Amino acid sequence: MLQAPIPQDENIRLQAVKDLNILDSQAEKCFDEITKDAIEFFKVPLSTISVIDKDREWYKSCNGMCSTKEGSRDISFCGHALLSSDIFIIEDTTKDPRFADNPYVVGPP
Repeated sequence: MLQAPIPQDENIRLQAVKDLNILDSQAEKCFDEITKDAIEFFKVPLSTISVIDKDREWYKSCNGMCSTKEGSRDISFCGHALLSSDIFIIEDTTKDPRFADNPYVVGPP
């Protein structure tokens, strides 16, 4: 597993996250509807809306096989997505060297 590097603008990004005042907020129907629709549209077992904090990935919404409200940033897929300004698609996590041995890939999500 390859841990995502920290973006150069990390301090600015973290301040923007803080300014949103969304971390650890209550569930909201509008976000839950988005993740539910994503499961149906993409035919996947799990969908989240995640916010990447300094050391954690926090789920504003999680539909599907969800057992927690947050995970460690160092194993998150979204930590890698932060490094791109484009859409981030992983066709097959089991074949991608960044994720092939990731606990979310080899174990339960």
